[in-house]
Amino acid sequence: MLFSRASSSAVMKAEEWLRTGVYILWGADTGDQLPRVYVGQSGDLPQRVAHHLSTKDWWSHCAAFASTQSLNQSQCRYIEALLWQLGNAAKRCELTNDQTPRAPALTRADSVDCDLFLADMLLCLKVLGVTFFETPRPIGEVEELSLDSKGILAHGYEDSARFVVRGGSGAVKKEAKSLGAGAAAKRRALVRRNVLEDCGGAYRLVQDYVFDSPTMAANVLLAAPANGLLVWKTEDGETLREVRRQAEGRQ
Repeated sequence: MLFSRASSSAVMKAEEWLRTGVYILWGADTGDQLPRVYVGQSGDLPQRVAHHLSTKDWWSHCAAFASTQSLNQSQCRYIEALLWQLGNAAKRCELTNDQTPRAPALTRADSVDCDLFLADMLLCLKVLGVTFFETPRPIGEVEELSLDSKGILAHGYEDSARFVVRGGSGAVKKEAKSLGAGAAAKRRALVRRNVLEDCGGAYRLVQDYVFDSPTMAANVLLAAPANGLLVWKTEDGETLREVRRQAEGRQ
């Protein structure tokens, strides 16, 4: 179930809430911060979310998941811990949990059930556009692209509607005055989270990282405005725009 903070009072009266489950709270980007996210679980979802309404003023949306066959508390704690680990690894959000959730020991059968439940959760979240827990996993053959400009070299590829930059790619250190506020804030957040590592004269991306678009990826890496469709190129020198046009022509 996905709902906004404003509609939470009405939603929490729904009968399907009366189960043990796992939930995610999140709010929008603020300044140089990535979106704030809280991962939780409870045997009483309405009461727990009501508590967060009075104690956390930053979240704007909630996604809650409960099983018709009723997950037990240990299973929910296990899923909560795995979600936190995924979010921490992806580094696409600021996790606000006061303590790191720890996965309890489960039987083999219970852990398999939880893994399947988590996979379904992640699929639902992706459909809803919630990508905080995703790490790049290219499926099949991808068109490798590179960005070679301003003394840095970066590699990446398109993944659905997003763009993945490969770990080890370089990034310009000095920002142009014309760099947009969104890209500048993204850079600060990535430096703070050690995704962009200071290598002296430049930054280096320490892991594969998902950007919302090729243009945002280019702006962050070049520290200046750039059209991602033109600066990302294949080994043969074709721009991403040309690659897309060719793909459309084959459809």
